[in-house]
Amino acid sequence: MGRREHPIRRFYATSQTDGKESCRFCHAEVVKMPERLVNHIAGCVEAPSEVRAEAAAQREGYAARKRARSVASSQESSPDGFQLPVYSNARDRSASPLPGSMQRYVDSMTADAQGTMDRALARMVYTCALPLSLVEQAGFREFMRAARPSYSIPTRAALSNVLLEQEYVATKDAVYIRLRDAPAVTLSFDGWTNINRDAIINVMACAPEPFMVAAVEAGPNRQTSQYLHELMERVVVEMDREGVNVVALSSDNASNMASARESVAQKHGLLQFGCMAHWLNLLLRDVLDNDHRDIKNAMANAGQVSKVFRNNHIAAAALKAHKQVTQSKAPALVQPCQTRWGTHISCLESLIANRDDLTHVAVDRGVGISDEITSLLVNREFWNTIKAMVTMLMPLYQLLRLADSDIATMADVVHGWFGMYKITKEAPIEKGPVYEVLQELILTHMKKRRFRILLPTALLAYDLHPLYRGERIDWFQGKSFATLVRKKEQALSLLPQKLRSNHPQWEQMLHAAFGNFRLKLPKYKLSDSLMWPPAKNTADFVPQTADLLDPISWWNENGSFDRTLKKIALTLFSLPLGSSANERNFSAFGYILNARRNRLGNDKATKLVFLYFNGRKVTPTRGPQAEPITTQTPQEHASEGRMQDAPLSEAEAEEVSEGEWYRWEDTERNAEASAEENEHPAFTTDSTSAYMENQLHCRDEDMESNKRSENELDSGKEEEGDI
Repeated sequence: MGRREHPIRRFYATSQTDGKESCRFCHAEVVKMPERLVNHIAGCVEAPSEVRAEAAAQREGYAARKRARSVASSQESSPDGFQLPVYSNARDRSASPLPGSMQRYVDSMTADAQGTMDRALARMVYTCALPLSLVEQAGFREFMRAARPSYSIPTRAALSNVLLEQEYVATKDAVYIRLRDAPAVTLSFDGWTNINRDAIINVMACAPEPFMVAAVEAGPNRQTSQYLHELMERVVVEMDREGVNVVALSSDNASNMASARESVAQKHGLLQFGCMAHWLNLLLRDVLDNDHRDIKNAMANAGQVSKVFRNNHIAAAALKAHKQVTQSKAPALVQPCQTRWGTHISCLESLIANRDDLTHVAVDRGVGISDEITSLLVNREFWNTIKAMVTMLMPLYQLLRLADSDIATMADVVHGWFGMYKITKEAPIEKGPVYEVLQELILTHMKKRRFRILLPTALLAYDLHPLYRGERIDWFQGKSFATLVRKKEQALSLLPQKLRSNHPQWEQMLHAAFGNFRLKLPKYKLSDSLMWPPAKNTADFVPQTADLLDPISWWNENGSFDRTLKKIALTLFSLPLGSSANERNFSAFGYILNARRNRLGNDKATKLVFLYFNGRKVTPTRGPQAEPITTQTPQEHASEGRMQDAPLSEAEAEEVSEGEWYRWEDTERNAEASAEENEHPAFTTDSTSAYMENQLHCRDEDMESNKRSENELDSGKEEEGDI
């Protein structure tokens, strides 16, 4: 009678590759080892949930048996010959020492404490990207013996298999808890080739904080738009199955990615957009990569100077010594990169900061700098040209850096774009021809690429930002103003179906709500008082500072006047600016899967990067669950449940339109009453500080305590009299 076949094999078919079997769900080829077959099915996104649950239970059984063998082998002997106490059963190990027993003088550890320390050590190794061989290093083992002699250090095999899988599953569960609690999630896709020349497609979920979700190896598949469409489709369906509210897709601007992104977004009714940082990088390239002789020569000469002082060790040592003598704090020279056009501005900036030191070293004949570089560094025209380039291009460079960050919103980029336009229009072109040429180049290319940045959803977010409120749109007149207004109106028709209502006049009602928002929120300058008095009408805004809170927090605090508008605002401010988070995740891949660790398999490398990128942002689900991102009260969350589950019926929409969400009867009178609404009495310094302090300390209080605080504030104002 032959050996009984493992039950997991019923989910596999015979593969043409020797030593492997093919998964019946996703058709992936897996090595014919029961444990690997079980691990694959437990994590296969195509397998039914009950099959994955069965495989997960079998995987836990494997892990328990490995842990038992690891603890037993470590108790028999230690590397330095110290004999550890051996317990006959778990009761002896966890029992407290008897009075007068020698156990009071021996460091012992329970099985639970051993497991806790194992997980803590594993988490430290993964989140700090330490080598897995750390547990085999003599210095680390000596340190652990001094810190806790009874602790049995896990083996390298346990750290790279059992503990890695346990920590990965726990962290993944914690990440999905955060994503489920997020008001809106954007999926971002980008491609990369690792050190082993394997094509990897990275998937990030931004809520708005970026989390790594998956890294898919393309293998022999060509990255066509059809293949990418199927991949994006699988991820969107999996997220929906997990209860994640996906509202948008983002990717880089490659044609295959853009085509797949647009088709999947259209099928599922999602927003979609490219990478704003990439478009700004191309705009900077358009300006710098031109045929104007002065600009072209200045950029080439600046790169040559930087290259000489970075690659010539004698020149670099002389520059370093002179900076030490003069106690110069100038930054190091930057070498421009051909595809990262922001580095060209950094190169010019670093040259200007080191001008005096560079000139002094160049004229020193003992250093051996060529006459060509020396004459260039003492040429005043060269310095005037690069100074003009930095002056004119700095607003664009700062906007590029803003768009490349994780903290900026679309509204911030739109605000910066309009500001850059005004600064460029008012440039001091009388200072020289370079200023005039750069002004013309920047304005020309801004016009060509303006609608890559001024997306309809970005303009809508700019209108709903509590600090900006679309104020710079009013700078424009005529055709430009009409175009921007039309783009904003177009955004309402592009909103995801999840945010829309079945009411026939839904878009007209939202237009009126946007008008109310801009009229009711008082205008102020940052130098003026940042507070305004409490609203008398419940439909008005709760008093709050617009520049002390990010827009998501502001709308969570003050958006109860209009739940639909609040939901749209939270969605728009949760959108990332593109695939910059994917690029940072690729840097993490390069840090972990490097030249010294190139034998790591892609599956294990993906798990290590997942823990390194996400582990510091979430707490694994072994203890209390992570806090949700939104700061809504339970009452608000419950009241919005029907909007999140399904669109309102026509009867519900008619009931709501009578005034539950909006006060439509005041819409026509808002324009006439706006001047009176904005005339609020000024606060004194004392009352403003008192009110601000009260608000900051009472955000998490219940409604009764908030109402009591407002009454105290009103009584304080009455004592001071009319202000």
